[in-house]
This record gives sequence, structure tokens and C-alpha cells, in this order.
Amino acid sequence: MAPGGQNGIILWQEAIPTGLWVDWVYHVKWSYENDGFLRAYKDGELVVDFSGPTAVETRKGPWFKFGMYRGAVDTGTQVVWNDEYRRGTSRDAVDPRNDQND
Repeated sequence: MAPGGQNGIILWQEAIPTGLWVDWVYHVKWSYENDGFLRAYKDGELVVDFSGPTAVETRKGPWFKFGMYRGAVDTGTQVVWNDEYRRGTSRDAVDPRNDQND
């Protein structure tokens, strides 16, 4: 997880367990300035608490995308399943632990 594109800093790095669902919740203020922040929660636990620029200036502005990103040295088949993407104005609105139907 690294803001700032290819020249960004690594904020979190850990082996992801296979065969398990992992819930992620992000709270982000997109900013080119030092007033930006990124908080990432893995299964309800805060694993990233970053303050500083969270976007690089482009004509398009910041945008959100997610998926599997890998370098040229990564070979072989890799599979990631994404499920129940949500966007909201509060953590409670998007936190999967608040689901009543699980």
C-alpha cells in the first residue's frame, strides 16, 4: 500500500493469508498538501495511519482504483477475489462488521 504512485512510500506490507476473506476499510482525505490522510483497517484493526499528501497532481485529479498490482519479477498465476465494495460518508456505513445478514 503506497500513496504517490511508483515513487511512493510503502505504508503496509504483510503476507496475506490464502483461502480466507479479509475485510478492508479505508478512510481517506485526498490532498496534494500535508492535510491529507489515509487510515486502513484490516479486519477491524488499524494497520495504517498516514498523514501527508495522498494524491499527485494531474489534470484528472485523484481517483480511486483497486486490484492486484505486481512487479515485473512476479510470475505465475495470482488470483484475488473482491466482494461487496462500498463507499460511504462514515466508517459505520461501510464497515462489514456492522452487517446484520452475516
